[in-house]
Amino acid sequence: MRRPISLYKTEDFGRLRQMGVGLQLRCQQDISTAIRVTLLLGVCYAANIGGTGTLIGTPANLVSVAMIQKLYPGSDEITFATWMMYNLPGVFLCVIFGWIYLWLVNIYLRKVNHNNESKDQLYGIISTRYERLGSLSKVGDSAVAIAIVFLMFFLPSDFRDLNSPPILEWKAVQAKFPWAVIFLVGGASSLAHGAQVSGLSNSIGSMLSSVRALPPGLVVAITCFSTALATECFTNITVTMIFLPIVNQMALSIGMNPLYLMLPTTVVSSYGFMLPVASICNAIVYEEGNLKMMDMLKPGIAMNIICCCVQLVTLHTLGVALFDLNKFPSWADDRNITNFAHMAINGTLIQNDTLTL
Repeated sequence: MRRPISLYKTEDFGRLRQMGVGLQLRCQQDISTAIRVTLLLGVCYAANIGGTGTLIGTPANLVSVAMIQKLYPGSDEITFATWMMYNLPGVFLCVIFGWIYLWLVNIYLRKVNHNNESKDQLYGIISTRYERLGSLSKVGDSAVAIAIVFLMFFLPSDFRDLNSPPILEWKAVQAKFPWAVIFLVGGASSLAHGAQVSGLSNSIGSMLSSVRALPPGLVVAITCFSTALATECFTNITVTMIFLPIVNQMALSIGMNPLYLMLPTTVVSSYGFMLPVASICNAIVYEEGNLKMMDMLKPGIAMNIICCCVQLVTLHTLGVALFDLNKFPSWADDRNITNFAHMAINGTLIQNDTLTL
């Protein structure tokens, strides 16, 4: 229930939709603290994980795709469909593993006992909230509505006077349109371009090129866990903006498919489970759920490890199958890459000659 909402709405919106359950549980004195903490953390974890399932699940995904398209106009591998094919299995696995982990640590190992009355209260709260969610709406008239709005820019407000102002003017859109998303994506592209033009990405990538001596699997593992650590202190959007240009240049400097590092970096940037500042979801749960720091820190460390491991497995299975990550792509040839030699990904050795630019 929690996961599908985050797939198509931002994780913060979906998190707020479910917050009422946790607040109502907090008011129920008969329900044990362990169960309350487990449910609150479960909602928080599922919100963060579910946001990685689709491109619109969290703004960081849109920022990543926009940055990839800006850096590599010839790349068309990542679409809404391929993103879901790549990430949805991992979302399911992370949610299932997270549920098992929380149940084992907070319920089973602590031998939490609760009577039938507490069970009935718990089921009653969840059932009531679930009914309020309603059913998922089917594909409606949104496409028609968008087309009509588009035509309103051209249709005159007075059909008797074709020179009259259009029904919908730009100044009205400018005042009402949610520009935050546009600025967010544009800012990310500008940051990536600035890092590239200034030579910052090249400098950092060159410094990190020493990792060419390491196995590719170890390189991406280090990248994932470094990203997961950074996202505990910054939002996933900030981490994505900073890390993607760096890992992109690092991948190019060692002759690696850029998506091999950029994809997991984007996904793992949403895996902030340990601290309240890692995401708005965490902050809301921590504050409104009246949790202690250790309530989030201890299970959050394990969840970071679990989800990073799931992402690594997904990358080397579905990622290789969908995006052909074990080969250097032709659309990256224009990035002035030379000296592309031996590279082994997923246990396969690749032999390439120096690229001709």
